[in-house]
Parts: sequence; structure tokens; C-alpha cells
Amino acid sequence: MDKVWSFSTDEDGKIAALSKDLELSEIIAALLINRGINNLEDAKMFFNPVEDQFHDPFLLADMDKAVEIILSHVERNTHILIYGDYDVDGTTAASILYLALLELGARVTYYIPRRDEGYGLSSKGIDSARQVGIGLVITCDCGITSHEEIDLAKSFGMGVIVTDHHEVTDTLPNADAVVNPKRPNSSYPFKFLSGAGVALKVIQALRKHAMSDNWYATEYYDLAAFGTAADIVPMTGENRVIVSLGLPVIFKRRRIGLKALLDSSGFSKDKITLMDVVFNLAPRINAVGRIGEAREAVELFTTNDPERAKQLANKFDQMNKERRAIDQKTYIEAEQQLLARYDPDQPCGAVLYADGWHQGVIGIVASRLTEKYYRPTVMISLDGDIGKGSGRSIPGFNLHAVLKECSDLLIGFGGHEQAGGLTIKRSNLQDFVDKFDDVVTSKLTADLMTKKIKVEAILNFSDINRKLLKIIERLEPYGPENARPVFVSKGALPAGEATIVGENHLKLKFEQKNRTIDAIGFNMAEQLTNVLNPPVGGMDIAYELEENSWNGNKYIQIILKDLK
Repeated sequence: MDKVWSFSTDEDGKIAALSKDLELSEIIAALLINRGINNLEDAKMFFNPVEDQFHDPFLLADMDKAVEIILSHVERNTHILIYGDYDVDGTTAASILYLALLELGARVTYYIPRRDEGYGLSSKGIDSARQVGIGLVITCDCGITSHEEIDLAKSFGMGVIVTDHHEVTDTLPNADAVVNPKRPNSSYPFKFLSGAGVALKVIQALRKHAMSDNWYATEYYDLAAFGTAADIVPMTGENRVIVSLGLPVIFKRRRIGLKALLDSSGFSKDKITLMDVVFNLAPRINAVGRIGEAREAVELFTTNDPERAKQLANKFDQMNKERRAIDQKTYIEAEQQLLARYDPDQPCGAVLYADGWHQGVIGIVASRLTEKYYRPTVMISLDGDIGKGSGRSIPGFNLHAVLKECSDLLIGFGGHEQAGGLTIKRSNLQDFVDKFDDVVTSKLTADLMTKKIKVEAILNFSDINRKLLKIIERLEPYGPENARPVFVSKGALPAGEATIVGENHLKLKFEQKNRTIDAIGFNMAEQLTNVLNPPVGGMDIAYELEENSWNGNKYIQIILKDLK
């Protein structure tokens, strides 16, 4: 699929003005303007995320109620249940609340549902809570759509506090307190916290209420950062603060469980990045939630026993290998179904379904298919009369809104604009497929179906140096709304021998005006013919910059994104 390059412009002169005011190059000024940074004060805050940038937790609606209820139940020695989701965000959020309430002297336990129980609170989980005498349920990373289950808990005499960050449906659940930055008419300054981020805010509120000197709850930065990074939320505002402050804590391996996780992964770099969490560490935790018992992830995050932590981390490593094998088998089957039922060249969504697909991997596979075929994709695993599905979307297309339009055919649904989950009766499946296809087709435009590369600046190779690289590194942590910058250089000629390395990666050098730079294009082997036969005037290349090392030597390398 051809990609469209979208270039930043300076029609209003903001880049030139900021360059002059801050005495920066226009390249650096462009990077700042593209991130909404228009003055020196904003630049200082962006480049130096600190605790003072945290918002008052009591600005979150119902936070005062939540604090009062928690403290009341702790004082009465009520049995409290932390009810988390089974992914990384949910298990880190549960761990934060569990550890902090233990510190308060609470009688507290946690419940993480198996994936086959479905997303959110389950009647099984609530009934289990009743049987052991739970008096207060605190959800984390779930609960905002669990109306019936919360009503059930209330009917058993339990108090319920919902802490969540997912999209709110038409009405709030009948909980005693609902803490969610996405609540309608919320005045909270930042809407995009993760579940772990919301959990951290609850602990900050408890500390602030107690007038603690450490109301920021610094000892939980590592878990909050881990969950926030893994949940792919916008890397702006408080999320940027949480991850910036938390990643160095993860790297120091102070928490026994995270140390074991890093050790089992073979991590040996001189610093840890958000991408290390997303692509190396988080999948190990998600694997246990997908094909095992996710409560063991909370055990890993909260244990004080190094041997038990090592045992769990090694177990998760093995599970992750098993998960990959299941992924690949499911991907092949789903791709065959997609190509048999849909035209890849037509603007439409895709609903794929089968009996026996592992519920724990359909989200990952849906994500891969969405990326490859660039269309909203839902995958449903059928078991008896019920199907459970997971969907992913493309940038700019609201999957949650589509599921809402189809909600009359669903038992339940939830999620975000870019990802969602659902439960459906088998008897409604074909009607759902037809309606989903109709709704998506009516909303999907040719522009949305076109992959875009946002280019931040045009560089000559002579502009590329370690000073530029150091400033680019200070833009980290990268993530949604703060992507690693992409540059374009024009008239670059392939130099030396271009080769295929690994399975399908393109490795070569480019030369422009007597400057040669190493380059690699991941999964770009199909471009080999083009670079072996370049135009006379050279090629235009879109790329990211990074510092690579080999045999102890560090050098600047281009990461190709596209070439023309």
C-alpha cells in the first residue's frame, strides 16, 4: 500500500518565531511546534517532566467520595476486594491499589478474572466476593460499563468504587463512587490517564487527604509507568510525567518482581525506554493474562520473595513463547478468511470469526491484520452459543462509536476509539457482521484508508549530527501524540551493497553530498529492487534517526519508513 507523506508547514510563521525567540534551529523549533510547544515555559515543562506537573487528584469527580469510602472501610476492618482487568494496565493498577491499601492496614485481597470470564466485572467474580464476605469492591481498569454486575454487588450489600479510564456509555453505573477522567462534563485537566494512572491518582488523593509529605506516591511510579506504557495511551500531560519518572525506577530494579522480569528477558541496555516495555516486557505479562492466570501477574508485581519472582518471570517467558505460536496459527487462519470474504482494495471493515480461536490472542492478531490491511478489524472466538471478540481500528476511525451503533446485537461491549471488546450471541453473529460492515463502509473514507507518514522536517545529511540526536532523545518517551520524529532527505543515493538481513529487513547505506549514513528498513525487503535501480537524481527517503552500536562503536543510523 502506497503511503502519503504529510509535511509540516510554517504558514503562520510560528516555527520561525520560536526559532528566533529561543535561539534554536528551525528544525528543533519545528519539533516543538508540532507538539504544541509555543514558548519557553512550555518547552521547559516538556523537556523536564517533574512532579509539580501532577494535577490535584481531587479535581477528579467523585475522588472525595472514593477517599472517604475507602478510609471508612479500612477503619471498620471491612474485607476489601481489588477487582482488576487481566492485561498489563489492569494488573499494575490492581497491584498499586493492593499494596497501598495494605500499607494503610486494610484487610484487602485482589481478584483478576480469567479471560474466558470476559472483560470487566463478571457475575462469577461478584459471587465469589460474596462467598468470602467482601464488603467493598474497588475496580481498576474496568467497571465503567458493568452496570448489571455492580447492581448485583450492591444487592449483596457491598459497596462499590469504580476506577477506570475507558469510554463512558450513556449512563454511569450505580456505584458509590466513579473515578474516571472521561466522565461526561469532567473538569479534570487531563482525560487520557491509563488504568494504572487512575490508580496512582487514587493513592495520591489518599496521601493528600492524610497531608503526607509524599502525596505523589513515588514508590508506585514504576508500576504506574509500566501500565501506562503498555496501554498505548497518549504520551502527553500526566502520562508523560508518569512514564518519564517511572522508567528510571524500573531500570534500577528496586521492585523484586520487575527485577526478575528484566532478568528473564535478558535486558542489558544502559537505559530503558517505553518501547522496551511495550515490545519486550509487557508481552510477557500479557501472555499470562492471555493463556494463563493473570492473578499471577499481580503476585509477581507484589511479591517480596526473590525466588518466587524468578519462578514466575521464567514461567511468563515460557508462556510468551507459547503465545507466539498460537498467534501465528490464528493469524494464518484469520488472514485466509479475510482474503476470502473481503476485497483488500475496497474501503470496508472486517469481522472474522471461528470456533476455537484462543480468546487470549485474537486482539493481537486483529491488531496485526488492521496494520497490514489497514481497516477496522474485529475477531470473534465462538464457544457454544456465545462469541467473545476483540477489535482494532485505524487512526482517525472511532471503533467504539461503531460498536455502539451495533449494540442492539451485542450482549455487551467496551473500549476506546482504537480498540474494543464485545460479547455476542451466536444467533446474532451474521446480523452483526452485516451491520458492522454497513456502518463502517458508511463512515470510512478513502483518506482514512490511506496510510500517512507525518514528516516533521526536511533534512540534508549535513544537518544530522549528535547534537540533533541528543535533542531528539529528549523528546522521549515516545508514544501516541508524541511519535518519534520522521524526517525526509531528498536526492539520496544508495551507496555500497544493499542486502537482506534477518527474514526481510533491508540494510544499506545512503549518500548525499559526500556524506554517507548507514540505514536499515525493517520489513522492507520488497524495496531491494528499487534501491538497486535508483533514479538518476537519487531517492527521497523518509526515516527516523537513532544511535546504534556495534563492537563498542556508536554511530548514527537511519531507520527507513518509506522511500520514493
